[in-house]
Amino acid sequence: MALDIYSRDAKARPVKPFVLVVAKDTQHASQLKDLIVSRSFFEGYYADKVMEIHSNQKGGEKKENIARLLSLENPGRGNSHGQRFCREHH
Repeated sequence: MALDIYSRDAKARPVKPFVLVVAKDTQHASQLKDLIVSRSFFEGYYADKVMEIHSNQKGGEKKENIARLLSLENPGRGNSHGQRFCREHH
């Protein structure tokens, strides 16, 4: 809400905040995602706001994730609270 008010007052383009979580490997990324989407993590508030992106993804899954990443700044897309995702550290 505060970002919406600021962007209107400043006549600036709205920005969707997001958090990047870097994991040690793809297994760790999966564990982090499982935690973040669980009911025990902020009562499940982030369950529909997580993207898991890592180097093992190929083909359609990779293309879909690239499209999702590119659409993060689209004001008409999804929840105004932004997206959260986990990424493998290389």
